[in-house]
Amino acid sequence: MNMKRYLFVGVLLALASCSTYQVSFERTPGVDFSKYKTYAWAQPDNSAGKYVNKQYLNDRVIYYSNQQLAKKGMTIDVNKPDVVFSFQSYSQDKVEYQYNPPPAYVNFGFGGPGYYMGYAAPMAPATVTANNYTEGTLVMYMTDPSNQQVLWKGFVSKALDQAYDLDAELQPAITKVMYTLPLKPATK
Repeated sequence: MNMKRYLFVGVLLALASCSTYQVSFERTPGVDFSKYKTYAWAQPDNSAGKYVNKQYLNDRVIYYSNQQLAKKGMTIDVNKPDVVFSFQSYSQDKVEYQYNPPPAYVNFGFGGPGYYMGYAAPMAPATVTANNYTEGTLVMYMTDPSNQQVLWKGFVSKALDQAYDLDAELQPAITKVMYTLPLKPATK
């Protein structure tokens, strides 16, 4: 590998380590993903969501996913698709506990040749702080319609603050999860 490639890989690893999105995926072993060229979407769930308008969320997921799938050379075919994509989205209220050690200790000790004994006592008690947050999760599925086998499943989740912008969070999340889809980018 030449120096530019090493630099590129280093930049990718640095960007991935800064990411606040948790991304993972599962894929069926032995599947030749290069044979899949067309896709359709399964009917999304439009039930009422806890934090967002579910219809708007579904429309945005499909819109951003279509952009990523086009980059991978796939086209929409609602009549006879090679694969069908679907997704689930949900949010979950969570609590994270943070332990804050005491700010100061009193230390004392004694010793002699060959031995030492010491003790450190906190001057103030430690505190535990509870941080409440909402975690949003998107799970995407790629299914073969001929046998209903799930070929790929991608997961992306992130802790959301109270005033998050859905588009600003969703677009990079879908880009990251679609990166794990084992399809080669389309060549120009």
